[in-house]
Amino acid sequence: MSFGPPASSPGLLDGRSRSTTDRAARVRFRRAMALMVMTLVLPGSAQLVYGNRRVGLVALRIWVVLVAGTLFSVVLGALWHGFAFWFVSDLLVLGLLRAALMLLAVGWAVLFMDAWRIGQPLTLAQKHRRYVVGVNGLLSLSVAGTLLFGFIALTVVSFALGRFHLATFGGVVVGALLAFLWFNIYPARFFMGDTGAMSLGITMGVIAMLTNTTLFLPLFVPILVIESLSVIIQMVSKKVRGKKVFLSAPLHHHFEAIGWPETKITMRFWIISAMSSAFGLALFFLHRYLLLLHSG
Repeated sequence: MSFGPPASSPGLLDGRSRSTTDRAARVRFRRAMALMVMTLVLPGSAQLVYGNRRVGLVALRIWVVLVAGTLFSVVLGALWHGFAFWFVSDLLVLGLLRAALMLLAVGWAVLFMDAWRIGQPLTLAQKHRRYVVGVNGLLSLSVAGTLLFGFIALTVVSFALGRFHLATFGGVVVGALLAFLWFNIYPARFFMGDTGAMSLGITMGVIAMLTNTTLFLPLFVPILVIESLSVIIQMVSKKVRGKKVFLSAPLHHHFEAIGWPETKITMRFWIISAMSSAFGLALFFLHRYLLLLHSG
């Protein structure tokens, strides 16, 4: 005698249907997260895999040309100092470079939005949507705090260089970030999203170029650099060694995986950002002091 339900029983079919639906939801969730990481590390790769292949190929070619051109310029500048001096002193070249970087940044932001669209966030299961929203909240607070200290540092730099218009603009951005953080302390009420983070990051890069402090930027916003490097290290390690360096990437996911609450991650990221920005400012003023001694 068989005491179990027959193969065609509704209960068994419903269980199989729910299992298939849950499995499909997990696949969609992993795909949505993977597409965002792919776009962060290699712009155009998400479109090449799931979206418009022509757009993906164009973005990848631009990225390869940009990386190759940067490496070539660095090597040429190291071997031929005249080229390096001409490159950093010619106003036309610097203006074209700034315009190109701004266009590339806008294109990168568009690719991010398209990758999010391809991931179909509205089709994710409710628990996965909550996870994505929680991650966005963590990123919003962490990025906002990091950008706050970075903009404070760049505002001080602009004032010290006599660029009072840039210092005024930086002060306005600092005030906006303070208001955002004041009303968005845990639990978060609203999220900055990629649009806000991208636009503020681009703005910070433009101010750094206008004040010739681009090399100090990694010290002013260390968390953004560390987060990007953690993704690159993780992917290279998985491809080369077949092993993970972190439990999950970007780095804040690793800390979540080992049990750190979101508030602890955010506060420690802020502390690191504040200390690194102060160190970057100290190096900037030391550099100016040494230049004055040398010119005197």
